[in-house]
Amino acid sequence: MIISAVIGGTLSINNWQTPQLNVWLIFLSLGVFGYFGQVYMTKALQLGETSKLAPLKYLEVVFSMLIGLIWFSENYTLFSLLGIGLIISGLLLNLFVKDK
Repeated sequence: MIISAVIGGTLSINNWQTPQLNVWLIFLSLGVFGYFGQVYMTKALQLGETSKLAPLKYLEVVFSMLIGLIWFSENYTLFSLLGIGLIISGLLLNLFVKDK
């Protein structure tokens, strides 16, 4: 994160625009929710069975695409939808078949 902040900050020097108050609030919420998400994900991996919990991290891709669809009206190709299907089927197979 530090490396990306330094590189991103360096590359944005020529195009810097001071964010408005509403953008600062969005930045703050991203930081707070990101922090708590990381804390609770780490706690879940400490308490639960890692082989079952780690693949759930791939659901981020599905939720990111859903947010893009709902909030930003993005259009997805057949390959994107196929990818979502593969992720969900892989997670379900990991949860149910691995126990047997």
